[in-house]
Amino acid sequence: MQRRFRPLGLSLAILAPFFADGFFSLIPTLFVILLSLEGHPLIPTEGAFWLPPLFGVILIVLSIFAWFGRPTWIRGIFLLIVTLATFSNVYEAIRPSQLTFTQTQGISGGTLGNAFQQALLCLAPLRLFILAYTLWYVNRAPARAFFAPDKPA
Repeated sequence: MQRRFRPLGLSLAILAPFFADGFFSLIPTLFVILLSLEGHPLIPTEGAFWLPPLFGVILIVLSIFAWFGRPTWIRGIFLLIVTLATFSNVYEAIRPSQLTFTQTQGISGGTLGNAFQQALLCLAPLRLFILAYTLWYVNRAPARAFFAPDKPA
């Protein structure tokens, strides 16, 4: 098995969604879990709150496989999950889930959704640009060659 050359553009097309839609989508969820562990239980008002972190974890795992280019079908699955993760993150930015406290004491003020809404709205155009770049570059010939099966010697 010979070493495969990964173009710089493909490296960017894998790492950008890894951070933008994978890693960063876990931050609000980790914040909610941390507050819950400290005794301030929060309950999301809709199930859509859990979609970005779910797609984020799947995207992180698939990014590792895409980095090595194996198995060969990872290119299509990677593009599908990047698209789903981006749209779930943009949906969460446009229509954020509200978090309610189950206790009336301890924390007062606005909702956690308001704290993250402005940052998520600013990141939405960047995430759409990253999606467009990833879809464009992973479908180019150098990237397709990277994901192609090895030819027998």
